Amino acid sequence: KLNKKLLKRIDCYYILIIFNIYVKYSKYLIDNNELDFDDLILEATKVVNKSKYIKKFKYIIIDEYQDSSYIRFNLIKEIVNCNGSYFMAVGDDFQSIYKFSGSDIGLFINFQDYFKKGKILKIQTTYRNSQELVNIAGDFIMQNKKQIKKEMKSNSHIEKPIKIVYFDKEKDDFYRLCLYLERNNKCNILVLGRNNNDIKKYVGDKVVINLPNDSNEITPTKGELNVIYEDDYILIVDKPPLMPVHPTKNHQTDTLANIVRYYSLNKNEDYTFRAINRIDRDTSGLVVIAKNRFVANKIKSLYKEYTAVCCGNIVEDGTVNKNIKLKENSKMVREVAEDGAKAVTHYKVINRSPSYTEILCTLETGRTHQIRCHMSYLGFPLAGDDLYGGSLEHISRQALHCSKVIFTHPISNEKIVLESSLPLDIKYLLKY
Repeated sequence: KLNKKLLKRIDCYYILIIFNIYVKYSKYLIDNNELDFDDLILEATKVVNKSKYIKKFKYIIIDEYQDSSYIRFNLIKEIVNCNGSYFMAVGDDFQSIYKFSGSDIGLFINFQDYFKKGKILKIQTTYRNSQELVNIAGDFIMQNKKQIKKEMKSNSHIEKPIKIVYFDKEKDDFYRLCLYLERNNKCNILVLGRNNNDIKKYVGDKVVINLPNDSNEITPTKGELNVIYEDDYILIVDKPPLMPVHPTKNHQTDTLANIVRYYSLNKNEDYTFRAINRIDRDTSGLVVIAKNRFVANKIKSLYKEYTAVCCGNIVEDGTVNKNIKLKENSKMVREVAEDGAKAVTHYKVINRSPSYTEILCTLETGRTHQIRCHMSYLGFPLAGDDLYGGSLEHISRQALHCSKVIFTHPISNEKIVLESSLPLDIKYLLKY
């Protein structure tokens, strides 16, 4: 904590800086024969004070009086005194937000100190909101002891209980709130603000965020699901081998998507299956699933590590930077080709046995069968991957496992790091 002496020095420096700015600003106005808005009010006050103001008003009514400044107040008071007018000010101290621009709520709260014969009347009936919402909002606002005490009344009531959801980070929590409302109420969300800038800092140029209900025609299938991580927005599972991720013509009810649908329905949730990373039927490991379209689009960078066991003895770490394309006359097999799509695979040796080498792979690109094709190109096909020349002697599927994912959570901005251990059939290979 800063001591009082240091705080006083800081205040003095602050006043000195503001004073210098004011002097230069005032000189600029004089040199250019200009007036700013406050100057115009001051000049108008002088005119009224010198009785040069001839326009007479019986009634003077001012709205949003809680946002008045002393400069405006002095002009109002001079006009009232000059005319002998009846003066009525309307405002709400709950809505005072312009102190940063010179407004003083004291002019509103202490109204009778400035207008001795004044009376304060309270409008305490609202037609906008329910009594239940008014009670919660009023209790919160009245925690500020400087607020004018009032008890708001409403003839409207709601049957459903009001739930307050607390958040910490302004922009991310706005998105979390939208997703929470959409998920629990299946509603469209209209975003309102006092001005466009209030809204744009959350949603850019879009004023309305519409999160449509997902359509889902996948057949739910009961099955085991190894959930590694789950929250309201993301589900991450450890997929076993020999299980397709998405339904196909030959696999309508035995896929990961089918089991996830069954799992979600049992939790009173239902969302379109959106796998952020896709792995082959015979590949095991982590699959990241977004529970709605917004989250799927927000996960822009998903770092993945794959553990593979290759046939043969790989001497050192390396990188394969070779283009890949679909092999001619094949609907599935890929091959290295100059006219293919760019593909870069980094691999690191982490263990070996007389017959096999365990490697850790990271990808700069995400081509179909990229690791399988590249390692086969080097002469070290994956064990069990007979499509690319691997041996089936000790394992009946390609020895490939998505073992690690890292990403930034699209709502909380937390760094999520998750790992999955090797299945037994891959571990078993290193005994040979």
